[in-house]
Amino acid sequence: MAARVSRMSQVVDFCQRVVAQQGRAPSYSMIRHELGIEHDGTVRRYVKQAEAAGLLTLGEYRGGRGSGNTPRIRFGLPSEADTTKIKMGRDL
Repeated sequence: MAARVSRMSQVVDFCQRVVAQQGRAPSYSMIRHELGIEHDGTVRRYVKQAEAAGLLTLGEYRGGRGSGNTPRIRFGLPSEADTTKIKMGRDL
């Protein structure tokens, strides 16, 4: 019996594939569509969990599709994780 892969891991794996193929990180809506997630807010929660685990880093978001020269999602190691607590709800 195969071990269950967490949604957070699926999001990170998909982001890594898109970056490898296209040279840029996917949008939340791309992630949502690919993984069958209902809301962009749910995708954001998984991305924030992955960031807290040190699996990726979110760049500064300026709205829209961005300029393309600053990646919004960068990958890292768990030892590089930011250990601050993830904010929920309106604090996001």
